[in-house]
Amino acid sequence: MQAVQDGAADPDLSLLRYFAASGIAFHAMLGMSTLSESARKRLFERLLDEKSWESQTVSSNVVPRGPPAEVML
Repeated sequence: MQAVQDGAADPDLSLLRYFAASGIAFHAMLGMSTLSESARKRLFERLLDEKSWESQTVSSNVVPRGPPAEVML
């Protein structure tokens, strides 16, 4: 988890992407997903596509608010 944050331009966005992918995979594994296989693949491709997230990165004129809160599971 720390490696995901350390290597990211936007640690919060990287955690959101990580947990989105984990949640999709977990629900699919348990057979609880209401998504079709094609929808899951499309969403995973979007989560992995760096270019689709470039406009979401923190701009240089935004003051960072500090490290993201710890996540308790």
